Amino acid sequence: MLDFVYDKDVNDKIINTEETCHSERKNSQRLNSTICRSNDVIVEYRSTDGGPVVFQGVSKGTEFIDRMTIDLNESTYRMLINAINNRTRERNYFRLYSELKDEIITEDEFEQRIEAAEDDFVVSSDITPSKNDIKKALYLSKVIKDVETLEDLSLLFSFDSEKTTEILKELDYDANILCNG
Repeated sequence: MLDFVYDKDVNDKIINTEETCHSERKNSQRLNSTICRSNDVIVEYRSTDGGPVVFQGVSKGTEFIDRMTIDLNESTYRMLINAINNRTRERNYFRLYSELKDEIITEDEFEQRIEAAEDDFVVSSDITPSKNDIKKALYLSKVIKDVETLEDLSLLFSFDSEKTTEILKELDYDANILCNG
């Protein structure tokens, strides 16, 4: 296995590399070894066919633990698709609003177009998030632009803001500084 000796200068240089993975299979030992590096984590894991998996690595803060304990699966993809669609809805609304302000359309036409295709223009906040949903959203929000407040987080993922506030308090998160670091 790799011998990770923490040296701040060396490990900061290693950790701040592009995300890469290197795998090798040593046939004589039937050993699988993978080394992954990303901006915040460098991890090696090894396993024998059907045997135990061994991890070791270096990370900044809780990044490795977060990656291991937050279930990033199909529901994560659904959350991301919803976030993209919500940003598209916001963009569509502001395009339509610009047409109204530029007097390309009337106020009645503006309202009619929104009523006719509400899903294209209005972001809902009807999802009651679980604690795991909030953890995933906070994790994902670190790399999504302009998610800085509780309102940003709730609108992006269509979360009910009251339930989001409640869960953030349970997680001991300061809703005023949500995702800024």
